[in-house]
Amino acid sequence: YSSEIKDRTRKNLSAAAFSTNDNIKRGLVVNSGIHDVRYGVLDMWFEGGEVKAKEILSGKIEKIGGHSLLNVKGGQVIKKEAIEAPDHEAALDCIYTLLKERRMLDLVFVGHRVVHGGADFEGPALLDEKALSIIEKNIPLAPLHNPAALKGIRGAIKAFPELPQIAVFDTAFHMSIPQESHRYAVPKELYTQQGVRKYGFHGTSYGFVLDKVTRHAFEGH
Repeated sequence: YSSEIKDRTRKNLSAAAFSTNDNIKRGLVVNSGIHDVRYGVLDMWFEGGEVKAKEILSGKIEKIGGHSLLNVKGGQVIKKEAIEAPDHEAALDCIYTLLKERRMLDLVFVGHRVVHGGADFEGPALLDEKALSIIEKNIPLAPLHNPAALKGIRGAIKAFPELPQIAVFDTAFHMSIPQESHRYAVPKELYTQQGVRKYGFHGTSYGFVLDKVTRHAFEGH
């Protein structure tokens, strides 16, 4: 399924793909936690053979289900206000309203951070019902984080129904770990039936650091 979904992700996002003739394009990124949703709006453009990005707005909705607060940071201006956000769906609706007020709805995608993709995702994935069911299947591997991510994703699908929703997985970076390294000395059934193995985490951060170190190491060569 990993290769299939990567291929479909590539094809379905062709309208949002960059070329040397493209102007700036805009995306919303979301990190849904148990009691908060962090968000950022990025302007992106193609330059020097790669996609560049600049954050133009960011913030978070905190204390979801309680006395919720909307934090907004745009440039040097930081704003905080009380809002009604009884659940993640309401939080994403608040983000939609915020972007509408600021005339920032010219988005080409919504991106989501998901902690655990199990052994099913080797890279970013276009989120359809099949992908969502696999994230749900992997809840036992991340019982706190994956349910929150699913709530945020479903809230974003409702708030931005016309946009492709894409997930990046913390575990995807580590999927190249060979079997002799990711297997534990436990009964085989725990591996084949319950997915007990080494996955690795914080892969999005590792990928970012590796890219920066690689660029720096070979700069000028």
